[in-house]
Parts: sequence; C-alpha cells; structure tokens
Amino acid sequence: TMDILTTATRLEAKIKQGTQNDYESYLGYMDCIEEAIQFVNSTKTLKLSQKVFAQLKVLRHIGMLECETAFGMLLTRNSPIQDFSKLNNNLTEKLDLIAIDQQQLLKKLSQKLNSLNYTTYIQDYIEKRSKCMLGSISKLDIDSMIGRTNEIDETSYVKNSHAFLFFIELIIRLIEFERELAQNLISGSNFFEQNFSAIIGPSIELFVDTGESIIKTKKGATDAFCCLDLWIKLFENYDKFERLLVNDSKKFISDIKDLQMKFSRCSYFEEDVGL
Repeated sequence: TMDILTTATRLEAKIKQGTQNDYESYLGYMDCIEEAIQFVNSTKTLKLSQKVFAQLKVLRHIGMLECETAFGMLLTRNSPIQDFSKLNNNLTEKLDLIAIDQQQLLKKLSQKLNSLNYTTYIQDYIEKRSKCMLGSISKLDIDSMIGRTNEIDETSYVKNSHAFLFFIELIIRLIEFERELAQNLISGSNFFEQNFSAIIGPSIELFVDTGESIIKTKKGATDAFCCLDLWIKLFENYDKFERLLVNDSKKFISDIKDLQMKFSRCSYFEEDVGL
C-alpha cells in the first residue's frame, strides 16, 4: 500500500524528464501511475490519499502530453519522403515503409493516448502521413509522364511502356499501405468514418489530375494506343480501388471511374473527352 501511495514521489522525475527514446520504460511508468490512481481513487476518503490522488493526476497529464509528443516525433522519424523511382517499375510485393518494431511502438503510444481520450495526436498523424504520401509520389517525373504522350504515335508506342501505368500500381499500393497502417495504429476510433480521406485525398487528386493532363495532350488517333493501354490498366484495377476506397474515402471512386471512362473515350479516337 505504501509503495502505491509513494508512486508520485518515486516517478515524478522520470515522468517529467520525458521518454528519452525509451518508450517501453516510459509506458511502464505510466502504467504504474494509472494503477496507483485506481487504487487511491478507491480509498480517497483518507486525507493522505486525497493529496496523493491529486499529485498522480497531475503527473498522468504530464505523461500523456509527453506520449503525444513522443508519438509525433517517432512518426516523423518513420515518415520520410520516399523515392519510388528507384523501384524501376517493379511493384511485385506490398510496400513495407515502416518497420514492424516501429509500428508496435507507435501502436502502444496510441493505445495509451486513446485509453484516456487524448486524441489530438490523430490530426498530427493525418498531416504527417498525408505529407509523406503526397511528397513521395510528387518525386515521380510527372511532367515527363504528361509530356511524353505528345511524342507517341500508333507506330512507336510500345505496350506497357507508359510511366502512368506504374503510377496506377503505386497509388493502389500506397492506399493499401496507409489503410493497413491506420488500422494497426489507430484502432478503437472512428478514424475511417471521418479521417482517412484526408490522408490519401491530396495524392488521389494529383493522380487524377495527372491522368487528365495526359488525356488533354492527346491528338486524336495518334495517341489512341497509349490511352487504350492506360484504360485497360485502370479497368483491370478498378475493383482494387473499390475495395480500398470505402467509408469517407468512397467519394474518390467516382473520380477514378470518370478517369477510366475518359481514357476509354480517348482510345476510341474521340476528340472531346469532356474535360
């Protein structure tokens, strides 16, 4: 009993000095404080326990704020801008952008924060992951991707050679990764009903804008084989978009469908694609 009542005194310095990158130990201290709070709360008729209860609550609040900071710093460290051009159009496996041990630490921190309804970290999560995703696809040579269509004719285009085909594969893999990551790290919240689209939205907009820009550069029949190739790729992967874009991100399905239809019309040599 006395050990529990002296928890605040024993752990005050450790809580106030922060995680110092030792997340497991810090979360252990937080568990001790929570256990002490629960015990003291059940016996707070005593004058001593009332004082200890107040001290513990203050320490818990300090610790939770530190957990928010630690989550943000750890997430930043694990959200660098990626250069996917180095994959050389090879996307045969799922993307694995954050090591499992790092995901486990982030999950433990988020679970601790969720347990006491400290949810401001979610907005930080949205901003960092959205920036990482958009920044990474922005490193693709999009200008060249758009401009190349002007140089293609029916005698020179090689099937499966346009860079936008890789973009289609990449955007699907990135949405898939971000969805699985959020499901792992932010369980127990209504995240997918309200927030997931904010992560992937800017990247999907860039993807659709790039596709439409490619269509705008077409010159009748000269680009038809290229557009047909891109339409087939979108058609073959449409069910993946439907599977991944659900809840609040379902609104992007119509954008993907419209882009697919525009490539289809472009491949049939129509001059007006409705842009």
